Amino acid sequence: MPDIYVRSTDGAAGDDGSTWALAKDKIPAAPQAGPSATYVSSAHSQTSAAAVSIAMAGTIANPSKLVCATDTAAPPAAVAATAVVATTGANSISVQGSGYVQGIVFNCGDGFNYANLVLNSANSGTANAQRYDNCEFNLNDTHPSSLLVLGSGNSGDNTRTTLANCRIKLTSINHSVSLGGQVRINGGSMPGTSTPTLGLFNFINGYKLTEVLIENFDFSALSNSAILFIASSPGAQREGIAVFRNCKLPAGWVGSLVSASFDSPNLRVEMYNCDSGATNYRSWVETWAGSVKSETVIVKTGGASDGTTPKALKMAANTNANEPLCHLLSPLLAGWIDTPGAAKTVSVDIIHDSATPLTDAEVWLEVEYLGSSASPQGSRASSKRATLLTAAANVAASAATWTTTGLSAPSKQKLSVTFTPQMKGEFLARVVLAKAGKTIYVDPVAQVA
Repeated sequence: MPDIYVRSTDGAAGDDGSTWALAKDKIPAAPQAGPSATYVSSAHSQTSAAAVSIAMAGTIANPSKLVCATDTAAPPAAVAATAVVATTGANSISVQGSGYVQGIVFNCGDGFNYANLVLNSANSGTANAQRYDNCEFNLNDTHPSSLLVLGSGNSGDNTRTTLANCRIKLTSINHSVSLGGQVRINGGSMPGTSTPTLGLFNFINGYKLTEVLIENFDFSALSNSAILFIASSPGAQREGIAVFRNCKLPAGWVGSLVSASFDSPNLRVEMYNCDSGATNYRSWVETWAGSVKSETVIVKTGGASDGTTPKALKMAANTNANEPLCHLLSPLLAGWIDTPGAAKTVSVDIIHDSATPLTDAEVWLEVEYLGSSASPQGSRASSKRATLLTAAANVAASAATWTTTGLSAPSKQKLSVTFTPQMKGEFLARVVLAKAGKTIYVDPVAQVA
């Protein structure tokens, strides 16, 4: 099929769209699949007092292409980012099917009206992928229930939604962005957004595992009390993992990664290297069993450091943590074995605020290593007690020196595992905390002896 041209300033519904001079006045309801494209003039602006539905006819293998561009040549010589698709009142915008969209500004609703901006969430039972480059998504109404929806949470759908260098605006403090399927947001910002009081993002209520990566994004226009993720919603069926990485936070941020404790053991939210200033080591992980955060006050002397700032991990288990089933896990700590065939001991230092030592039923170290010389199949060693019926033993004391500011009864202990690797290579260690309501500090260095 030939390329289609769209320009509201002089286009007409009756024109065939074959040239700029014969442009359509509105984006087609079903943009054709590739290799041809639908080119939308940088001067284009369409506003509807009815719902707008765009059902791209493309597939993942042969996607539709909806491209805002300059209109001085055909095909265009340069892309742009100023074409507008808008609705007024309680009228939603929906974009479905597989396709690529460049430079479109979507303005959804106005006034105190309920209108959703929905991308890639059709209940089609098929696989759909959408990518948006340099677009804007503006929820312009103030109704508390309006949503920006990216992807589908339905068990029969398989969706992948990508936003690259896009801008998002939420007008009401009750708005949020609902995520489903696989979602990638790389770059972009939220200018003019009213900071939602419950949280910015959440998983769509459904029965589909959601996987989200938000990186290189600018949240600095939000208030310093912003909550990034809505973790709890009564009666909802939500599961998945969301990762925030290399993002800019509001100045003086005192908000939270999540809104509350999780209502599902299948939720996990992680944040790495996100801050408002020149700090590049901050981390925060929230799980069903508790949280793991970067720590720069209670640290081991001569322990982990980025070369300037000493660092530790603060692991805070909540009331869900228990030995048999629900564990709070540290990030993986990597090390290297150069001499296989000889016994090695891997150790990690911890400290906590109690005169009572922790036992091997409450905290332990797990190490995955190459235990076979014939294949890379891994083996696991653990300092945990052998069974639930084995008498718990105190974890060994440690002679390490720590800064203990704020601890009234600091107790230093060392977690150790001995094993015999059979192949030269990497090992992975992690600290496991299983005592409900307990907080420990971990030096994230796997010592090898």
